[in-house]
Amino acid sequence: MNKIHVSFAVLGFSGSPQAVTDLLGIAPTEAWATGDPGLRGHPRRFARWNLASPAGETATVEDQLTALLPLLEARAAAVAEAARRFEAGIHCAAYFRDVNPGFHLDAAMVARVAALGLSLDFDLYCLGAPDEPGEGTGTAPGATP
Repeated sequence: MNKIHVSFAVLGFSGSPQAVTDLLGIAPTEAWATGDPGLRGHPRRFARWNLASPAGETATVEDQLTALLPLLEARAAAVAEAARRFEAGIHCAAYFRDVNPGFHLDAAMVARVAALGLSLDFDLYCLGAPDEPGEGTGTAPGATP
């Protein structure tokens, strides 16, 4: 199954992520400050404030952007201020099982993102179909769970 994460991210701020929350007037999906515990307990090297698309990770890139943009457009002035003061943009990480996956952003969608003054960042990973039963489940083929 494909998994896609589309979110509005703010980076490059110092101090508490609460300052970004206060600026934008919306709670993040996740946020952390530099030095907060991260993966495996290692301290985070940078601060991040993240608002994920409410469409969910099984929705297409297009559908996730369609769900996220109204949240940003409702506070367009604050989003523009965040983009002016910090590093802010829309980030997409897509993990595809399909061969030669793709997506299409029509001119209206691109114009909406541009009107907010945001960049778009895409990290696309083609994982391919599992070769063996159980592959991708954390259990080695032939192993007893």
